[in-house]
Amino acid sequence: MKTFLKENFFKFMIGLSALIVSIGVLMYIVSKTLSPSSLNERITGDPIRIGRLEVAEFDFTKYMKCPNARRACKALGSGWRLPTEDELNLMYKNKDKIGGFGPEGYWSLTEGDDYGYRVMKDFGNGYKYNGYMWHTFNVRAVRSF
Repeated sequence: MKTFLKENFFKFMIGLSALIVSIGVLMYIVSKTLSPSSLNERITGDPIRIGRLEVAEFDFTKYMKCPNARRACKALGSGWRLPTEDELNLMYKNKDKIGGFGPEGYWSLTEGDDYGYRVMKDFGNGYKYNGYMWHTFNVRAVRSF
């Protein structure tokens, strides 16, 4: 009888371990799978309107290189994009109304002074910089309406 219990106990534990691992893998897959609408909501939130510009409520959760930032904004759909230099200046002037900006640089679509650079604005001090496209900065999506 003791041998029977030992053998079945170990079989039960192996089966239970496999079940726990399977549940863990399933939970990981579900957590990493976001529908486009849920990604859009996590970034755009309740957009803030400044003139004829709509500004996403939130930054993207990580710094990005400029080409990746452009693709990420476009992936939000419905006309979302990186702001131009003028729009970035408007956002900086209204940063308290918009809220949620970090004190670091933000990408714009506007080309910089040299090839491979884009204009970026530091929201900590308001200065304009030429950011090399392969450096990483904050991203805030906008769209016109």
